[in-house]
Amino acid sequence: MAKIQSDPLNVRKHDARNKQVIFDSLKELGAGRSILIDAADTAVAGNGVLEQAEKLGIPIRVVESDGSELIAVKRIDLAPDDPKRKALAIVDNRSNDLSFFDNDELLKLAEETENWKDKLGFDEKEFEELFNSNGILNDLIENNFANSVKAMSNVFSITFVFPKTTGGVVTSFIQRHGKQTLTQRLIDMCTEAEA
Repeated sequence: MAKIQSDPLNVRKHDARNKQVIFDSLKELGAGRSILIDAADTAVAGNGVLEQAEKLGIPIRVVESDGSELIAVKRIDLAPDDPKRKALAIVDNRSNDLSFFDNDELLKLAEETENWKDKLGFDEKEFEELFNSNGILNDLIENNFANSVKAMSNVFSITFVFPKTTGGVVTSFIQRHGKQTLTQRLIDMCTEAEA
């Protein structure tokens, strides 16, 4: 079999913290769920895991399927009460939380899914919010969160400086929920504090 390639169209981004969590999990707890590859041996899902598994030299076993059955990975070394099993259950979900969508790529790829677009887990309002918040979000990322909102007649801008250690979680929140949600939460918090 040819070497598995990372997906050049991957819409999930993995920052240094996310990569480290995946690396540590694979190193200490072993592989959990599988990744998904296409017929050309290119990753469809699990690009972050693939990258870190390759760094660790973990062998890959390919199970061929046409998608008509669910393939379960049975870890025979994990008992239900095993603390290692419990840790794996948490880190498997947390590592996904620490990655985030590249909104530009997500929107482009979603348009290429044709009649599958309504099966992607986003409704039209969410796609619209991604599209509308994308320019501002890109400004925030490119300008390190400084002076990204331009002065307009009915808005003003404030620059926030965050500790570097919180960059991933702040960026992830904005990308998942949109600038409007963050702005509204700040307004609500300030309104409540001043009441």
